[in-house]
Amino acid sequence: MVKEVPQKKTFDYVLQLNSIGSFLTWSIFVISLTPLLLSAFVDFGISDLINWLLLILIPSDFIIGMIKTHYLMPKAEKKRRYDALDNSFGSAFSLQNSKEYFTNDEVEFGINKLGVNLFQNVFYTTRLSDKMMTSYIVKSSIFGVVFFIMAIYGLKNSPIMLPIFQFLFSAVIFGDLVKFLLFHRENNRILDELIVGFQTELNKTTILKEYLDYETNISWGQILICDKLFDKYDKTLEGEWQKLKQKFNINGK
Repeated sequence: MVKEVPQKKTFDYVLQLNSIGSFLTWSIFVISLTPLLLSAFVDFGISDLINWLLLILIPSDFIIGMIKTHYLMPKAEKKRRYDALDNSFGSAFSLQNSKEYFTNDEVEFGINKLGVNLFQNVFYTTRLSDKMMTSYIVKSSIFGVVFFIMAIYGLKNSPIMLPIFQFLFSAVIFGDLVKFLLFHRENNRILDELIVGFQTELNKTTILKEYLDYETNISWGQILICDKLFDKYDKTLEGEWQKLKQKFNINGK
C-alpha cells in the first residue's frame, strides 16, 4: 500500500473536484431527462426552470473541469515526476519523497532504475485501466443513447438552446471515452516494448524514449485511475510485479 506520496494532497483536491463534477454531470443528465419523461406533466414554467438550471449547471461543470485539468492536475503531475526522478537517481527535487510507491530499492540509482520504475508504473497503469474500460464504455453508451433521443426531442421543443447544450454535453462524454481508449492503447504499446526490452537489456536511449512517451501520455490523457480500484488490487498487482522482476531478472539490475 502507498503510505506517502508528495502529490497526495493535490490529488485529493483533484478527486474532490472530480466527485463534484460527477455529481453535476449526473444532475444535468437527470434534469435533462425530465421534459422527455414527464412531457405530459411539465408546463412552460417548469420547462423554463429546467432550462435555467441547465444554463447554471453546465457552465459550473465546465469551470470545475478547467480548474482540475489546467491547474491541479499539472501541479500534481509535476510533483509525481520529481519524485520519480528522486527515486531513480537519488536527486532531491522533491521536499517530500514517496514511501512504498516504488518497490525497487534493491536496484542501484541510475538510468536503469528509471527504466525499472517506469516498467512498474506502466504495468500498474495498464492493468488498472484494463479494469476501468467497462465503466467508461457503459457510461458513454448510456449517455450517448439518451442524449441522441433528447437531441431529437430538443429540436422539436427548443430549436436553439437545448440541442446546443445537449450536443456539447454528449461531445464531452464521447470525448472522454475516445481519450481513454487512446490513453489505454498507448500504455499497452509502451508496456509491450518494455517487456521486449527487458528480455534482453534496455539501452539508455530507449529508456529515456519510453519514459518520455509515458509521461507525454499521462500529461495528455489526464486519466484519473480509480483510487478504489487501486486500493482493491494493489497487493495483487504488487505480487505480480515482484514475479515479473524475477522473470526478467530485474532484481539488482
